[in-house]
Parts: sequence; structure tokens; C-alpha cells
Amino acid sequence: MQPNGHSNPHQHPVPVIAHVLEGTLETLVGGVSRTYRAGEAVAEPMNIPMQAFNPGGVPTKLLVVMVGAKGKPNSIAVK
Repeated sequence: MQPNGHSNPHQHPVPVIAHVLEGTLETLVGGVSRTYRAGEAVAEPMNIPMQAFNPGGVPTKLLVVMVGAKGKPNSIAVK
């Protein structure tokens, strides 16, 4: 994710773990903001709208693991 970049609002119907490899990740879930730095991991909540941000001045690199099922979405856009 580029500096000052962000994801669109979304939710995951499957378990998702994100490990911050480089940079900073900020998540907004249910109105609560949390910040994760390189070396930290976050278990993203299932079926709860969220958004991810890069508040830093360098790109954020993540290792993301999703446990899904064939033919089913891992992420759903929230309007």
C-alpha cells in the first residue's frame, strides 16, 4: 500500500491474518482505529466492515493469509 493510501471499505466472510513486513498499517474497525508496525500481525474480524490505511511516508508491505473456499469471495465491498 502506497504512503497515505487506503483500501476501500470492505468485510471478510473468511478468516484473514495480515503480517506487516514493512511500514505501518492502520485499521479502522467499528469506529476503533489500531496501528500495526513491521513485525506485528493482525487477525482481521470476519463479517465486520473495516478499512485499512497507510499513514506513513513509506510503502506498507503485508503478508496476507486468507482461509477461504473455492468459488466463494474472500472480501466483499461495503457501500
